[in-house]
Amino acid sequence: MIACLMEESDVPLFKLVDETFEKVKGRTGNDESVTKASAKSTVLMTGGQRLCYGVASADADILEDESECALWCWEV
Repeated sequence: MIACLMEESDVPLFKLVDETFEKVKGRTGNDESVTKASAKSTVLMTGGQRLCYGVASADADILEDESECALWCWEV
């Protein structure tokens, strides 16, 4: 489910974790089993990567950059 939520998303990691957490927390039956930390860990361990399809600055943070000209996209 996490991989499906990540695929082709253009948001930075912190927003992706927030969105994923909100969508997953009510589906588990036990709301305490899903935390933002576990959502972030799962996002990072899924094997997805954030790729640049535009022009990114040399010092851009790959996971957090929000510049529109970079055209960031999560790929799983």
